[in-house]
Amino acid sequence: MTNLTYRDFCLHHLDYMIEYLSVNYPFSPRQIKENWDVLVKGDAFYPVYIRDAETICMPKFGLSFNRNVVWTDELRSQWKVGKWDPYHGILKGLGGVLTKELGEVEDASIDILQMIPLDIQQVISMDDALIWERAYNLYDTAEELSMVEGWPAYLMEMEEYSLMTVEELQAVYHKNKVEVLVNPSIWAYTMKPQLTETLVDELLSLYRAGYVPGHIQDRCNVKRSWRSC
Repeated sequence: MTNLTYRDFCLHHLDYMIEYLSVNYPFSPRQIKENWDVLVKGDAFYPVYIRDAETICMPKFGLSFNRNVVWTDELRSQWKVGKWDPYHGILKGLGGVLTKELGEVEDASIDILQMIPLDIQQVISMDDALIWERAYNLYDTAEELSMVEGWPAYLMEMEEYSLMTVEELQAVYHKNKVEVLVNPSIWAYTMKPQLTETLVDELLSLYRAGYVPGHIQDRCNVKRSWRSC
C-alpha cells in the first residue's frame, strides 16, 4: 500500500508531464502565450521515408498535435509545415494528400497550415507502414525481415482504459510511456480530471524554475536509434 498521489506522479516525471500537457491539455490562448517558452512545440509533418538516405523521419509529438486547444491562423503560423526531401526537391510529410514540389503547392487554394493539429494515430499507422517499407528495401532474407519490429499492438489498436489508480498509471507508464502520452481514454478518464488549472500552473512554474526531482530527466522520446532527422 502506498500513499502516492497523482500530483506525486506528475512531479516525479515533471519533464515528461510538460510534454504530456503540450500534447493534451486544453490551454487557453493566454496560457499558450504565457508558457510558450516551456511548452514542447512538436513538429508539423507526418512520418517520411527518405529512401536515398535510408532514413525514416519521425515527427516529435508536442503542441502541434494538441486537439484540445483553439487553433487560429496566427498560432498555426508558428510552425514550418512538412519535411523537405533534398534528394527530390519535394516537401513531404503532408499526410499523403498534398505535395509541394520545388516551392509550389499543386493546388494554390489549399492552405497546408490547416493540417495542424496533426493526428497522432495517423502518425503511428503511417510510421509502422514506413518501417516495413524500409525493411523490404534493405533486407533480402526472410530471417532478417522476421527481426523487424514496428509499433506494438497496444499502440496500433488503443486499449480503452477507465479511471486508473496511480499505481495502474505507473504500470502503464513504465511499460511504455508513449501509451500514456497518446491514449485518449487515459486522458479522458484519468489525467483530465486530475490536471486542474492549479496543478498545471504549479507544474509549469516548477519546470520553469528548474525543478528536477531526483535529477531524473525523463523526456519521452519515440525516435528509433537509426533515425537522424
